Order: sequence, then structure tokens, then C-alpha cells
Amino acid sequence: MIFFNDLINNIENEQYYTNEVERLNMFLLQNINAKQNIIENVTDDLLNAYYQERQKICPKGREDEHRKNMIVFDATLSTVICYICRRINYSYTNSYIKSWQVRCKYFPFADLMRGKEPQQKEHLPKELDIPEARAMFVKAIGVKLMEQKADLYHWNCSKALLAYFTEQIYCKENGADNGKDYPETALNTLFNVSRLGKARSQLANNKKLQGKPNGYEKIDILFKAAD
Repeated sequence: MIFFNDLINNIENEQYYTNEVERLNMFLLQNINAKQNIIENVTDDLLNAYYQERQKICPKGREDEHRKNMIVFDATLSTVICYICRRINYSYTNSYIKSWQVRCKYFPFADLMRGKEPQQKEHLPKELDIPEARAMFVKAIGVKLMEQKADLYHWNCSKALLAYFTEQIYCKENGADNGKDYPETALNTLFNVSRLGKARSQLANNKKLQGKPNGYEKIDILFKAAD
């Protein structure tokens, strides 16, 4: 891999991720006539890494190391597809997309490559409807952390991760507290869960991870990709 080659060893290194995104951006701008080959090669590398980790996942292990790695590659692919490609006005060809669909029984990136945004609710409750929430919900749906079911959302990971994810949206700004109250009641209803506020308060007990839940990397990388 030419780009993101040491991603797994730098999951917690925000600067590494930012540098790689900008390095790829700069390389594309300097070689704009070769953007198709560059994008397809980078995408191939990330997809191969994604499927290698996916094949190693233990079905019974929710906190399996390979599952975490797969989600990191998934989120990075979303950054390349949704951010970098659109920044240089590049669209994947149908032949490229179909070549991967033929190779894989499960290929969740086709719609993103065709420019289709993940679906989300038309209207969030007033107390939850802020631009940051809309943007991050789309990203979380795109990497399968959550999904929409009827008028509610379903979270596919732990309640602690949901509390952490929503706390970053509603109570943080550039990593610092923004002084706003955590909208627990509305979030409990939206995700059909209970006591989300308690799950949030218990995050502070995880001293080993400095108040973050297990698997926090899959959330942090979404916010890095949004910067």
C-alpha cells in the first residue's frame, strides 16, 4: 500500500490519519491526469485490506481485533469515496464497481461509489436536529455502525459506544466540552434504548482508555474523516 500502509498501527494517532489524507489529496492534485489509476489503486489496496480483516473475524467476538481493523478500513474507504473523490470530481466507473461485485458476495460500497448517500430520517426531533448530527449519522450508517428502521435508528455496537458517539456530537467541540446538556431522553427514544445517560456517565470509569469505551477507535476515525 502506498497510502495508509501503516493505518492499523496508528489507529490512535490522529495526526497520522490527517497526514495520509492530505498526502493523498496533494498527490492527486499533482497528478490529476492520472487520477483514475491512482484512486483505483488506493481503493484496491484498502478493499483488499478490508476483506482480509473481515475473513479473520471471530463470529462470536464483538470486540475481536480483526473486526475493529475491518471497521477502520471501512471508514477509511468511506473517506476516499465520499470526500477525496468528490474533492477532485472523480466518479468510479461502472466496470470498476462491477469487477468488485463479481469478486465479492458482499460488497457494501457500490452505492457510495455511485454517489448515493446512505438514507437517513427526513427530520430529527427538534432537540437533536443539528448539522453535526445529520452529517455524522450519515457517516455512521455508511460504515454500518447504525441503520434506520422505520422511524427509529438501530445501533449495531455497544451502548457505551453509542453514548460516546452521541456525546461527541452534542456535548463536544474540537474535543472539549461545549457546555450543552446531553439530550438523553430524546436519544433514548430515537435509538429505542434506555439509560443512555448512565452509560455515558460510566465512561469516566474506564481509566485505562482515558474515559473512552472499548472500540472507541471506530468512532474517532469517523470524526477524523469529517474534519
